Amino acid sequence: MDAGRSHKTPRSTGERGAGFRSVTEGLDTTGHMGTSMLTTLAAFAKLVRDTKIEHTGAGLATAAANNGHGGRPRKIDSCGCSGQERNRQGISASDIGKMLGVSRATVCRYLP
Repeated sequence: MDAGRSHKTPRSTGERGAGFRSVTEGLDTTGHMGTSMLTTLAAFAKLVRDTKIEHTGAGLATAAANNGHGGRPRKIDSCGCSGQERNRQGISASDIGKMLGVSRATVCRYLP
């Protein structure tokens, strides 16, 4: 299980006997203050995550309203698929990529 995506609360983790104690920074999550600090940090982390999700959804909605789409722009457009004709002539995908200035993987994405 990915610890960053775990939904275990600091309290439930502490009930199982787990805790964190840093000698150099003076942090101790085994006590009440440490538990409240972790709970506060978890609340802010959830706030940041929820805000990112909200902003992403708003950006995608705005793009859709403007007849666009989300994500990175394409490296070559559909008319740049002259690679298909070159492929029929026996030129390899790597060579086509060098001619068009794109990677072999991008060329293969457009070839049948």
